Amino acid sequence: ARARGLREAVYALITARMRGEVAPGVDLALLNSELALALAHRRLAISDHGHDLVWAWDWRQERAMDVATHTGLTLDTLLWPLAVAAADLLSRRPEHPPLRQCASDECSWLYLDTTRNHSRRWCDMKGCGNKAKVRRYRQRQP
Repeated sequence: ARARGLREAVYALITARMRGEVAPGVDLALLNSELALALAHRRLAISDHGHDLVWAWDWRQERAMDVATHTGLTLDTLLWPLAVAAADLLSRRPEHPPLRQCASDECSWLYLDTTRNHSRRWCDMKGCGNKAKVRRYRQRQP
């Protein structure tokens, strides 16, 4: 239920941003509460190469403990990286890269338009884009 709530809140926040509207307060509060839980578990750690410091989650330690003791790990840990990634995405400047919604009437997926001229219209060319092209082709046929 919390995962669905977070997904709905992030969707509402992103679509409000795309329309240039003020972020919905309830959704922002929900994301901030999940973010507070997540950031309590974020740590700086030494990279695998041993030379750099990188962001890491302490859930990996909890997972190892969970295998041995069957305590500590919960499904909540899956929400931590999602909340942080959503906050990072929402705090970026809107034009780099632009957030878009699929142009298909049957799809409401959101995506980052990383094309050079920011002209991408579909969440996936193999799915929604192809269906639109086939539909346009059939409409032109006698």
